[in-house]
Amino acid sequence: MPPAAEWGIFMVYIKKIMLPSDSAETIVIQNEQRTCFNTFYPFKLFPQKMLSEVELDQITMFYGGNGSGKSTLINVIAEKINAVRFSEFNNSPFFSKYVNMCSIEYFRQPRKSYVLTSDDVFDYVLNARYINENNDDRRKALFDKYLETHKKALLIP
Repeated sequence: MPPAAEWGIFMVYIKKIMLPSDSAETIVIQNEQRTCFNTFYPFKLFPQKMLSEVELDQITMFYGGNGSGKSTLINVIAEKINAVRFSEFNNSPFFSKYVNMCSIEYFRQPRKSYVLTSDDVFDYVLNARYINENNDDRRKALFDKYLETHKKALLIP
């Protein structure tokens, strides 16, 4: 292990996540009584990619094209470990049922976990932009008020 691991900087808590089998997913879909859905997301996303479990290490990267399941996998893990979220995520009426069918093997279980996604970064930037725009408006209003109340002292006609 690198020296940083000895200092507690790299904390590896999750050993692996096991996803439901194709047959288990099929049973859930077949037993669904409601017929108003045209998708059972996230069901049937990972079996078609032949992904049944993911082993994690100090640094684990998920990569792939749009729609390949990277964000879904992160969201499944985050929901399974009850991670604190800062942004909403794209789930479905079946998401919690899917998460309940997954299992996680821990090295050790963390007391509290957080998930940080690209949506969180994007939302932060948008919020910062909004706050800064409002600050400019408030700064101008305060300056105008200051000038109005101090005209005589500043010798402004």
